[in-house]
Amino acid sequence: MKQLIILILFLLSCLWSKAQVGSTYFCGVVKDSLTNAPAAGVAVVVKSVDPGVSYNKVIITNPNGVFCDTLPYNLPTTLYTFTVTDCNGNPITAQQYIPSRLNQRLEISVCTRSTPRNCQANFSYQQLGNTIAIVNQSQGAQPLTYSWYFGDNTTSSEMHPVKTFENPGIYSVCLTVRDANGCSNTKCDAVRITASCNAIINADTLSNTSTVTFQGYSQASNVSVWMWEFGNGQRATGQVVTHTFPSPGTYNVCLTVVTTDMCTSRTCSRVTIRNNNCRADFESFRQGNTVGFENFSQGAAPITYTWDFGDGTTSNEPYPTK
Repeated sequence: MKQLIILILFLLSCLWSKAQVGSTYFCGVVKDSLTNAPAAGVAVVVKSVDPGVSYNKVIITNPNGVFCDTLPYNLPTTLYTFTVTDCNGNPITAQQYIPSRLNQRLEISVCTRSTPRNCQANFSYQQLGNTIAIVNQSQGAQPLTYSWYFGDNTTSSEMHPVKTFENPGIYSVCLTVRDANGCSNTKCDAVRITASCNAIINADTLSNTSTVTFQGYSQASNVSVWMWEFGNGQRATGQVVTHTFPSPGTYNVCLTVVTTDMCTSRTCSRVTIRNNNCRADFESFRQGNTVGFENFSQGAAPITYTWDFGDGTTSNEPYPTK
């Protein structure tokens, strides 16, 4: 905020000629404190405090920032007020006795609306779920300072902040920028944060067949995009998809969901496709509480066997008895 300094230089003269006798002459100067240049068109209200002295006048500074007036010479020494309205509409008042000693000076410091204000707060943002990345586009005399308020009682002074909101809602994000000339400007924008849209994959992660059906879920009810990546360069869209993998192995399958209000979530799950050329198969026969197992499993030799009998015991024999 630029300041004005009013220098009121009181010059009291007793002039000798008859034409000059009968008046007291005073002048003041208004200057811009930033540039020290004269401030023209500033209204200075001069008023006598003594109710017995009738003087109440508004004097406008000339192009040289000067204001002057004359008082009747026979007026007693009286206290006068000098009032200037600042840029916020507040009166700034100083006092001085007139007549006074020669070269006595009164100073008043105020801001003025005539000061140029060329700064502008401006920003845009990109939203990913409940996080926004802000691009500050503000302008003004460097250096600029930034005051961010995110509407959830958190703040920042960074130029390009990144903000993550904890809860859904509509937040008024405001930026106040101040430049080197004292200019201040504020911009606000509403940011809508929706409920979480976490993506969830439902599928058989250990499959004996090369074809697997995948179903996607989300906490959000307004999902508009279901994007699948199968870890082998192939993709598909849809909430429920079926994919055939080219060969046995482990694949990193990922699902990305996007809602209509641009909430985005991504999750991945590892899916193992077993060798399709082997098959586990057996039959059992019972004598009392003893069970024998006939193994009909097939596959490329050598084959290893792992039996689990359901009671905490196991076996690696091809034809166990339990």
